[in-house]
Amino acid sequence: MKFKKILAFTLAEVLITMTIVGAIAAMTIPTLINKRVQTERSAKLRKFYSRMTNAIDLMGMNGQSFKYLSLPKHSMYDWYISDLDRYMGHKFLDADAKTVYFADGSSLNLGKNTALSSCKLVLYDTNGAKLPNSINSDQYYFVFCFEPKDRRKSLGDESIFFGAYGYEVTSTTTDEKFINSCKSQAVNTVCTKWLQINNWEYPENYPFK
Repeated sequence: MKFKKILAFTLAEVLITMTIVGAIAAMTIPTLINKRVQTERSAKLRKFYSRMTNAIDLMGMNGQSFKYLSLPKHSMYDWYISDLDRYMGHKFLDADAKTVYFADGSSLNLGKNTALSSCKLVLYDTNGAKLPNSINSDQYYFVFCFEPKDRRKSLGDESIFFGAYGYEVTSTTTDEKFINSCKSQAVNTVCTKWLQINNWEYPENYPFK
């Protein structure tokens, strides 16, 4: 009687293979997860910037051009709710926190008192109240600039009212300078400008996760 020889892996070979697969997974899965998260954030940043630009245009077409606006005497939140919210829309408002929440889960905080000349900082969060709530990871600074000279200086063009603050930053600024500025600035506004110049896509060497 002939017995058929069955080929199989030994236990040692199986364990070695599982170890290798596990090591590869440990190296690649975090990268894939981070890439997916960055893709989602890119989409929200692009959408938010586009919607805000359109809202400002609509505000102008209804006789409220930003060219004739003065720096709000009261809070930025009150000004936003009065002048821009009708064009942007919201899911709900938190007046105490001076935060507007949008239908896609993101939010805009207008409670910061920081002013860069006539440019007022606001903080956009791609996932609202959810963690990590970390600057330049899921939270990004933008500015509204009310004076022409400050729009030229901070946004590069006096015809632009809203955008990413980037004093002396242009499309020719090197990645090395962007990285150094991102890490060193007190309010880290340059990181948002870097993403804006890059069409809201994260460069490979972006320093925050």
